[in-house]
Amino acid sequence: MTTLTLRPMNPDEVATFVAQQEHGYVQQMVEFAGLPEDDAVAKARADMERYLPEGRPGEGQHLFVAEAGGDVVGHLWLAKQSPSPRAGEAWIYDIEVLAAHRGKGYGRDLTLAACEEAKRLGCRSLGLNVFGGNDVAIRLYQSLGFRTTNLQMSKAL
Repeated sequence: MTTLTLRPMNPDEVATFVAQQEHGYVQQMVEFAGLPEDDAVAKARADMERYLPEGRPGEGQHLFVAEAGGDVVGHLWLAKQSPSPRAGEAWIYDIEVLAAHRGKGYGRDLTLAACEEAKRLGCRSLGLNVFGGNDVAIRLYQSLGFRTTNLQMSKAL
């Protein structure tokens, strides 16, 4: 397997990422969190404006492209600050291996690269959220030493 490297997104990549990110975030909140679509759209827009104001990374937000052998294989959105109360914790807002490159170990490599980048930023830990139902990602993170810190559950009535 080719070595994975990270590089900062260029302005065109950032614009494409931001547009796709909001749409994908809405879909995940509807599918996995059970939010009504209107509520998911409102939350996604508010979060995007908070962290990526005017479509650009805000303070402490870092957007990377993952490449292997000259091919773009995924992306990483890493923040120096965490939404959790844990001091010194970086946060993965989004991490994805493109569909054509899945099953080749890039998810593991990309997560490990995120850990190294968080260390470089001076952080002592790295957190992330995984929506329920994303069993592949949950198993990957557990195999890399991530542990469950919160668990939210819901039942439709």
